Amino acid sequence: MSLFYQIVFVVLAAEMLLFTLLIAPLPLAVRRPMLKWMSTSPLVTQAKSWLKLVFVYVTIMFVDSLNKVLRKSSNEDHRPDTDPYHRARLFYEQRNLYLTGAVLFLSLLLNRFFAMISELMANETKADALKKQAAKQSTDYLRLLDKDQDHATEISNMKKQIEELSTKAKEVDIIKRQAKQTHDEYMRLTDRYVELERKAGGSDDARKSR
Repeated sequence: MSLFYQIVFVVLAAEMLLFTLLIAPLPLAVRRPMLKWMSTSPLVTQAKSWLKLVFVYVTIMFVDSLNKVLRKSSNEDHRPDTDPYHRARLFYEQRNLYLTGAVLFLSLLLNRFFAMISELMANETKADALKKQAAKQSTDYLRLLDKDQDHATEISNMKKQIEELSTKAKEVDIIKRQAKQTHDEYMRLTDRYVELERKAGGSDDARKSR
């Protein structure tokens, strides 16, 4: 195996390891921070940029291997007595084809998986923001509701005070009327008393004159 295909094999092993790690049933306390780090880490973003160049070369190698396999397969169909060397070369080219094809296939899966992870983390971030906003709005609503209840209590207390004052005012009016009636009756009796005294005084004068 040449150096390039050895590198391709290392990339394939790394992809398989990463994919196994991603689909492993890890605890949520470990899985979520790991996915968040993968979706936001500058190091992962830089690694993706370098891997894109690697995948371009792997694609070229895949096309070359496919071309060689097709060419050797067609030559083998026309040459049924193919020598073992030709069959070995065909086997190597098929191996390279499968190796590069597996790398490309896993790279597509990982790319799509990372895109889904990024979208999931973005949605979770939005959901957390909406939860905080909803909690804040709920707190504000409860505070306003408490204020409204306090205002309603104050209004109820004021209404009671007004009713008490109104009752007291009515009682004061009754007392004033009673006091006025008593005063009027007192003045009437006083006038009557004065009148009687005058009459009594007049009778005494008349007697003395006789």
